[in-house]
Amino acid sequence: MAWQNSSYDMGYSEYGDYKKINDHYNTEINLVRMGHDFNLVKSNHGDLLFQMETQTWENEESVTVADTVITYKKDGDIYLDVPTKERFGMYRHQQARSMERMLSYLPESVGIYETNSNNKMYLMYDPGSNVRRHNYSPRTVWDITKTRNIKLRPCGKVEGGRKIERGVKKFAENKSLQEQLEGKHYKEMTKARLKSDLELDYVTQYATFRGQTTDTKHYAIEMYKPSCYGLKGPNDGLIRRLYVGRFMEDHSDAAACKKLALSIAKDLPDSCLSTQFARMRSEATPG
Repeated sequence: MAWQNSSYDMGYSEYGDYKKINDHYNTEINLVRMGHDFNLVKSNHGDLLFQMETQTWENEESVTVADTVITYKKDGDIYLDVPTKERFGMYRHQQARSMERMLSYLPESVGIYETNSNNKMYLMYDPGSNVRRHNYSPRTVWDITKTRNIKLRPCGKVEGGRKIERGVKKFAENKSLQEQLEGKHYKEMTKARLKSDLELDYVTQYATFRGQTTDTKHYAIEMYKPSCYGLKGPNDGLIRRLYVGRFMEDHSDAAACKKLALSIAKDLPDSCLSTQFARMRSEATPG
């Protein structure tokens, strides 16, 4: 998906590299009109420029302005000047259309998307890969919410934006639950247990990274109070969520996390475990 969590996406690239675009340009004369307010021109240095036309008013007259949003350098660099509503005076649907067209003139190694949850804009770049395919699992993204001028190098380096690395695959330590918890959480858990209002569950979460799927999973032990869990919100009554494994990849990881969870919770009686957790313990117990 090129523009994840938005109302549009552009999964394909019309050209993908300098040579294909240059060949297309050479079949035309001077200015190539790409449609949807985009034009393709060539600089005196041989750089290929995708320009977006917008209308502005000067002295009560409408004037067409062409802004360069993509520059393909002959050395393989790609420069981006991402269109924004603030800069171009566009409504959201106009910005969406412009982004769709812009992405179609970029290689599939480039993806730009916006998250609905926090209105952040991110860029993915992975030369040699198709970052727009549904099952692509990014390990790095760049936050370009406040940075529109981006330089993409053929080696994979990105200049502009804030680089964000995905968390690494990690198992929890094989220590008792008491040793894993902070004092306040252990105290709250103890109080809940004395009131017979404590339950532990073993949960699986599909791991995401800045709004993108990762094809990995998180496994966690959730400690909560059944009397009020989830009543006023998803975390109401939750005492603590302890991740046994993060960004786990396959069945062997899943088995290792299950074994680790049982070891961490071994001091708690079955009465404190959810039905699923108690079944896990029973299946793992010989005889």
